[in-house]
Amino acid sequence: MNTFSLPKTQHLVVFQEVIRSGSIGAGAKALGLTQPAVSKIIGDMESYFGSELIVRRNTGVSLTEAGQVFLNWSEAITREMKNMVNEMNALTNSAVVDVSFGFPSLVGFTFMSEMVHQFKMTFPKARVSMYEAQLSAFLPAIRDGRLDFAIGTLSDEMKLQDLHVEPLFESEFVLVANRARIGNGTVRLASLQHEQWVLPETNMGYYSELLTTLQRSGIRRENIVNTDSVVTIYNLVLNADFLTVIPAT
Repeated sequence: MNTFSLPKTQHLVVFQEVIRSGSIGAGAKALGLTQPAVSKIIGDMESYFGSELIVRRNTGVSLTEAGQVFLNWSEAITREMKNMVNEMNALTNSAVVDVSFGFPSLVGFTFMSEMVHQFKMTFPKARVSMYEAQLSAFLPAIRDGRLDFAIGTLSDEMKLQDLHVEPLFESEFVLVANRARIGNGTVRLASLQHEQWVLPETNMGYYSELLTTLQRSGIRRENIVNTDSVVTIYNLVLNADFLTVIPAT
């Protein structure tokens, strides 16, 4: 390994995109490069380290042990370089800082507007990119530097030891129904076995745990509709007598 000539940053980005896309061809297309050019970059990296980084198959590529180590370090390097650029740019009045973050639908309907307004008042030249999904969907993008942070509800199954977690607030969960259906007294889940439910589409986090709780109370999976659209959730609750569960913000 040549200790005086370090790998180029662009080569790190190319390698990450190939792994993210699943193949050299798909990675080349995403980057706007030719497939031979991307193949040469990967080959140059393997020659530099004297080790095979990916296994090439007709169905795509997979990481070798050395490739996984290289991917972890390359993601950390590009993430820190992005932070360096933003911090250096912040020192000049003419600089434009990029901020990218993710948030769940409910946040978009509650305090997101005020938060973004206050941020833009403080940093008027900042370029803000926002993406809507559940927190679990954002974790890979946070780790590889595509997102700066994400807002969401944590659960014990999420492995976050390598990330910084800043608690914002705690919230209880409430059952939501059409106003015309609201009754008096306490409602038990077991009494709602035959109702129709709508929940966000996610395989992790608190809604995964909630699904287990509902099923333990006798609510069948076929009575639960999943969607990634908060507008659809509200419409089904208001106009089709569905039930849902959301944090009580």
